[in-house]
Amino acid sequence: MLILTHNYILILLLVLFLRLAENIMISRVADRRYPYIKDKKVQLLDKKIARRLIKQMKGQAFHVIGGFVVFGTDNMIISSFLGLTVMGLYSNYLLITNTLNSFLLQVVGSVTPSVGDLLTEKNGKENFKVHQHLTFICFWLYSFSAIGIYIVTQPFIELWLGKNYLLSGGVLLVVALNFYVQGMRSPMTVFQQAAGIFYENRFVPVAEAITNLIASIVLIKYLGLAGVLLGTIICTMILYGYSFPKYTFVPIFKKKVSVYVIEQLSYLFIFVLLFISTVVVSHFLDVSNVWGNFILKIVICLIIPNALLILLFRKSREFRYFRSLVNGLFSKNNS
Repeated sequence: MLILTHNYILILLLVLFLRLAENIMISRVADRRYPYIKDKKVQLLDKKIARRLIKQMKGQAFHVIGGFVVFGTDNMIISSFLGLTVMGLYSNYLLITNTLNSFLLQVVGSVTPSVGDLLTEKNGKENFKVHQHLTFICFWLYSFSAIGIYIVTQPFIELWLGKNYLLSGGVLLVVALNFYVQGMRSPMTVFQQAAGIFYENRFVPVAEAITNLIASIVLIKYLGLAGVLLGTIICTMILYGYSFPKYTFVPIFKKKVSVYVIEQLSYLFIFVLLFISTVVVSHFLDVSNVWGNFILKIVICLIIPNALLILLFRKSREFRYFRSLVNGLFSKNNS
């Protein structure tokens, strides 16, 4: 559409109109299917519960604004310090990572309601068991995806747009690492949202936004584009290394902070091992044909990290649970 009209404002207005029309249609369908929503003769919510909800909503506002600033300012810093050309090149990579992340977040986010139901039972042992399963699944998905991003993205961009649109390998490395780090926040975020923990840690996303802004501006002068993303990684690892254990992990699971730290560092070590192993194999297995190289890289990313993960975790409870989910999914599709 943009190619045909060459009018970006028109495209934005069209997107706005379509989103408005979508919301109106959803509202009408909801009113028709669930008429009790408009029923005004309802019992008023207990004042104590209402105050708690309002308090948590105020806290959630801090999280929304902080998250917007963290991920929104990166693009502004890149375009301001490095120019629109670099921002344009990076946007191609961002499109790939955002699309992949949106899919994975839907998979992870789908378990939030069930986690909320589980938390109402206040069974700390069972809650921790679910956390271990969810963390393992996220680790598998995001480590495998991050490795794929690093190895497959360059051949894909070359096929799609050409060599002139490639970023350096160093930048791509930081993109892949950032994808993994942000993805490994998902399990704790699910439990945080399910438990309604927003007010207690309301200043954490604000601190993250400010720290990320300062770190990105400082690092971009020395490392360029990679510095912006590295600033985001550092802020995430430091702040959420403090926030998640204190406000979510310890209160919900009644475990020591050291348990969380050891868990995350263990997964990080294994990720680095998988990453290096796959990159080494990919480096030695390289062909000159662009299409052949692209397909070969995909095959390598499908086999090496997954084979190593199976080898390392084949006897673990988390792997057996993950395997049962995958088997159940295939059985459902085949029936």
